[in-house]
Amino acid sequence: MTKYQKSMLKVWSFLMEKPERAMNIADIISHTSTGRTSAFKALYDLQRTGIVEIAENGNQKEVRVAPSLQSFSIKLLDDSIKFKSLDGNAKLAISVFLGSLHTPEARAVFVFGSVLSGKAYNDIDIAVVYKEKIDQSRVIWARAAAEIVCDKPVNVHFNNSELNNQLDGICVRGFEYYVSLFEKRHALLNQYNEALKWLDSASNNLTDKGLFSDCLGNALLNLAFSYCILNNMQFATKNNVLEIFRKKHGNLFKAKGAEKMQLLRKAAVEIGKGIYK
Repeated sequence: MTKYQKSMLKVWSFLMEKPERAMNIADIISHTSTGRTSAFKALYDLQRTGIVEIAENGNQKEVRVAPSLQSFSIKLLDDSIKFKSLDGNAKLAISVFLGSLHTPEARAVFVFGSVLSGKAYNDIDIAVVYKEKIDQSRVIWARAAAEIVCDKPVNVHFNNSELNNQLDGICVRGFEYYVSLFEKRHALLNQYNEALKWLDSASNNLTDKGLFSDCLGNALLNLAFSYCILNNMQFATKNNVLEIFRKKHGNLFKAKGAEKMQLLRKAAVEIGKGIYK
């Protein structure tokens, strides 16, 4: 394996530890202890193949993992190795849990917490991710089966399509669904961050009425998309999105000028609390 290939794997693995974050290139080089030339070559090759995205942020360049099954393939490999490396009793309990879990509503299953530390652990934490509803009694039975073969408590957590513990845990079932959750989160954050940028631009162009109005209009549209994605609302067109948002924030569509900006900021805070809860 060449030096460049080693650098690429180190960079990719590091980014996958927290795939939500955007990292500047200097920090990536520092944390991975790769040479500057090797790191840049690896990053731009990963960008060329669509595995990472590189964007300008002021005078710096930021890198984040592109939301796709191919980009996440190294995490699947890493999760598999981590699972195989678990304590024998933990591995048996998790395997029995999965083998006893007979409910199609369980879209993905994750293991997280102290059992992954490689040290002594007091219990096993398992997150079962579902979309709308799930028969919890079937999951409880799977937990009971797992505890028969394990001397540690098995804690089951029910997650309704959220990414709270999943990013730090290992996926033991439903990897493609996990990636789809990340893709949704990525789209949501893109829309929300764009809304914040337009609001900032509006605040810097108060004297230019035309530009100020355009900035607020763009912010409204981005917030409308954020609201729909966050609340799992179906839409086909931009007009659908605006109509859905109008039902929730009708006053935004009537207000103008400084009042509209204040209402947009208030809506941004409300949506932001939903995103980062």
